[in-house]
Amino acid sequence: MGLRKAFLGIIFLVILGILLFSGLYVYSLSKVEIRAVGVNQLQDISLSGFTLGGDIDVYNGGLLTVSVDHVTYKVVLESSGKQLASGFIEGKSVPPKETVSFPFSNKINWVPTPEVAWNLITPGKTYAKISGSVSVVDLGFVEFKLRFEERVDLEQYIGQFAKQKAEGAVDKVKDTVSKIGEGIKSITGRVIDELGKLFD
Repeated sequence: MGLRKAFLGIIFLVILGILLFSGLYVYSLSKVEIRAVGVNQLQDISLSGFTLGGDIDVYNGGLLTVSVDHVTYKVVLESSGKQLASGFIEGKSVPPKETVSFPFSNKINWVPTPEVAWNLITPGKTYAKISGSVSVVDLGFVEFKLRFEERVDLEQYIGQFAKQKAEGAVDKVKDTVSKIGEGIKSITGRVIDELGKLFD
């Protein structure tokens, strides 16, 4: 009889522990929030496009570590509704009372269509939306996703590209003028040499 009571007591404690853990985990899920979605880098600028990078910061205000399964996102040009990029970020754990960054990086094409190309160079039409969701691993009976949307202006990146290309064009012009000057100098030198030979 005593063994049976002990066994039932252990089962009761296990069930109580599972319920307590489940309650704390659901509480922690309710305290997960997206603190920031931002663009922080621009790389690989070329005639075809550029690589846009940034971070999605997830904060866990709960009492237990929460596992993020994955993050999905897309970048859409606001004026036309055209999708410029999309992505999938592998998940990781977010400890309690901490913020974890989920970095993203995508190649943005300048000219996926003539309409998009025109919008990308028209002031006021260079806004894009980065939107998506953070899927949090749950206990199976709770589906928990955090949705986000951030508006960013691509004009500064396009400006950087234009400035870089303009500087490159100036350098090419200088180089060409320099080569022309060297060519003229060389030809002038030869003409003078040939004239000198005539008068020798």
